[in-house]
Amino acid sequence: MNLSLIETQTISEMADFLYPFLPGNPHPYANLSISFSGIASDLGLERFWTGGSKRPAIAALIEGTLSQAKDKFCPLMINIVTRGLKYRGKSNPITKEDIEQLNEFIVKLG
Repeated sequence: MNLSLIETQTISEMADFLYPFLPGNPHPYANLSISFSGIASDLGLERFWTGGSKRPAIAALIEGTLSQAKDKFCPLMINIVTRGLKYRGKSNPITKEDIEQLNEFIVKLG
């Protein structure tokens, strides 16, 4: 499935927005699931996690999921938020406004 220009732009903006939610890859001694790569692996989406530079890897994960595994898009977003809540904790919490902004991105993607 080819994505529209609006979808491509929204994915880019969404990747920037999600960047601080989690690390790309976990610290070697940390819980492996608390990272974008861990979520991709847990959901069977590891083929979309390109690794390397974090922001383009997040965009590739979102784009690949949206275009080739649409049924896993909502679980992906839910896992990013729930694991991000644990990762960021009280020192830099995910706010209600963050969730509202994420919902706006999701609505734009349809």
